[in-house]
Amino acid sequence: MSLITDSQHLRIPFIDIERGTRNFNLANIIGKGGYGDVYQGELILSGKLTSVAVKRLHNRGQGVKEFLTELQLLSRYKHPNLVPLLGYCNDDNEMILVYEYAHNGSLQSNLTMDKTPFSLPWKHRINICIEAAYGLDYLHNHVEENQRVIHRDIKSANILLDHKWKARISDLGLSRICRANEDVSYVITNPCGTHGYLDPAYNDTGMLTKESDVFSFGMVLFEVMCGESCLKNVNDAGPLTATLARSCYEKGNLNDIIHPDLMKQMDSDSLNTFSKIAYECLQKDRTQRPSMGLVVEKLEKSLELQELADASELLAEDSEWQSQETEEALESLELGEASEPLAEALESQAFPEVWKSSLARSLETQSYTLKVNIHCNECKRMVTKTLQKIDGVCTVGVDSEHGKVTVLGNVDPKTLLKKLAKSGKPAEILGTSSMNKQITNQFKNVEIDS
Repeated sequence: MSLITDSQHLRIPFIDIERGTRNFNLANIIGKGGYGDVYQGELILSGKLTSVAVKRLHNRGQGVKEFLTELQLLSRYKHPNLVPLLGYCNDDNEMILVYEYAHNGSLQSNLTMDKTPFSLPWKHRINICIEAAYGLDYLHNHVEENQRVIHRDIKSANILLDHKWKARISDLGLSRICRANEDVSYVITNPCGTHGYLDPAYNDTGMLTKESDVFSFGMVLFEVMCGESCLKNVNDAGPLTATLARSCYEKGNLNDIIHPDLMKQMDSDSLNTFSKIAYECLQKDRTQRPSMGLVVEKLEKSLELQELADASELLAEDSEWQSQETEEALESLELGEASEPLAEALESQAFPEVWKSSLARSLETQSYTLKVNIHCNECKRMVTKTLQKIDGVCTVGVDSEHGKVTVLGNVDPKTLLKKLAKSGKPAEILGTSSMNKQITNQFKNVEIDS
């Protein structure tokens, strides 16, 4: 087998894997499939103790084909949103694949809002969907010039989350490679996938296209949006199916299937953008389904709208809080002059420590508007990630159409410019907004009886 020969650099001795999984101890099993079990383990790789997921495939039937397919695809194609293949073993007819361990499990295991102690917030859910969409878009459109990979089993259980909650598409054993850049690109094959996610057009005709993956991804989007797994009951509306999802969207009854706690977190514009692209993925006519590139674009727009709404809400809450706190503080004092500067008021011996602390914290909140050249989705994503990593930044909102970025937090503006310039995105500050001025004006405008 030339594939095995070409992959010798990834080969891991069976004895190492056996030791790393405690002799394939049943207590180490973290997943089961029709073709084998998955174990958690630890291996010394490149001189470092590494947490791994070990898939031990049955040495018969479809297991052989899945083993070779995954080895071929994951050793050849690399992407931040595909699960990394760390090695394999075929000693004594064993068929074992070793992956990077996903510390936060699958997306499916994190869907429900009843999960304790942590339930995925809406904004995090959108970001996970964006990353998974990037991975699928890579398979469909960017692996090679004249080829594409169709996954065939896209579902929330096959989207893994690493220790930083980064999404990675996994389980490519059922995937098919077909030609790209043709008017009609499809493969005739026996329908394969998971009930509830399977494209009905593929199931009926046996014609597999990339749009079959898009349909499955649409079901994942509805799972994420509703906070429940496919085919599980959502609220009192019944099992979550493509038919129910389309019906609720068309009738404007999404609140019937979205978990109430999730609905409270959703900005209406963000939800509208997210649900619209999810609905389009589930179109019965596959020619009406969007490309994964468009799905990425719309999901990023949904995230952008949510972040802008969160920033506006935070500013409004800060303003309301500061107004109330300041008025109560002033009512408790006899400062003599309503126009006394805020800095002097904070230093006043008569000013209660609790109000000093509250007002001092409020002064730290700044809103910066930056001008940045944003010419594509990947560019917008990079700018957002760069800013979010800066200490003191609370929220980042990107208006890609006008090339404007809003940053809310307690941070030196020079740091923002420096970090963006270092990442290859020079920027300029268009404006700033400080709560200091608002509170000072409140001092001047409130009359105090002396």
